[in-house]
Amino acid sequence: MSSDWQVQPTVLTKRTSAKDRKSNSALNQAARSGNVSIDKKYGAGGNTQKSVQKNTAVLDRETEELKHETVSKDFCKYLREARANKGWTQKELAQKINEKPQIV
Repeated sequence: MSSDWQVQPTVLTKRTSAKDRKSNSALNQAARSGNVSIDKKYGAGGNTQKSVQKNTAVLDRETEELKHETVSKDFCKYLREARANKGWTQKELAQKINEKPQIV
């Protein structure tokens, strides 16, 4: 047998865990070495609404009942007769005026 094989010494190092990589000291060391840039984020998570709006008090004091205005019975009768004279269904009339059939 020949001794062509040479044994290479290996260096065993401790693997770092995710917790160790995220620690303050690890981040500071990486920032000092230039491997990581640390930027402050301004306005991050800015769509949260933690402050009270000015209009909240006004809306709380609001006591008026808000209802949609309804169409008079005379108009309903006139519309029904006009639709019937044309021979249209409620669905056809709704399509022609670009409304939902429930509105007509």
